[in-house]
Amino acid sequence: MMSTWRYSLIIWFVASLPLVAQTKLEKEYRMSKEAVPVPALRFVDDLAQERKVKWYKEQGLERSTIEAKFKRNKRRYSVEFNNSGLLEDVEIERSYRSLPDTLKTALDLFFEAQYKRHRICKTQIQYSGKPEIVLAFLQQSGITAMPRVVTRFEIVAKVKSDKTSREVEFLFDQSGRLLSKAVIIQKNADHLEY
Repeated sequence: MMSTWRYSLIIWFVASLPLVAQTKLEKEYRMSKEAVPVPALRFVDDLAQERKVKWYKEQGLERSTIEAKFKRNKRRYSVEFNNSGLLEDVEIERSYRSLPDTLKTALDLFFEAQYKRHRICKTQIQYSGKPEIVLAFLQQSGITAMPRVVTRFEIVAKVKSDKTSREVEFLFDQSGRLLSKAVIIQKNADHLEY
């Protein structure tokens, strides 16, 4: 039979698991097109097709990246690269309602089980893989999946558990399995917000 001390330790550990999460603080700075590495420029030129592209240097807690933002087919695109210009991922903003029903059901069950309340703030489909394969996939219309292109779903939600309310970024696979979560650290404002 398990001792009371060991039982208490296991209960404490299991109860603290939902509290373990990364933190995310990102600060974006505009950057000129001339400062962007050539591989990133080529990828975005092929994908954006003459649309207005805004370039950003994104500084996080542990690393920095380069990000291109633009609209294509009435959707917001965010293309992230490492500092050498190698593709990390492409995120396309979508409405939560447009997700497949099986995925929405899995996500709804996850949020209801983990939190007292939740509100979805932002939904993005994230694609990653070899740059040439991801580019070919995104340039074809009507295709929803392609081998060797990893599809994930990034959800930003305001969640409430007990008395704590916070904004969290979740990353799920196609079946709705949680891959990672990061508590978003809000920036202090230098001005009053109403």
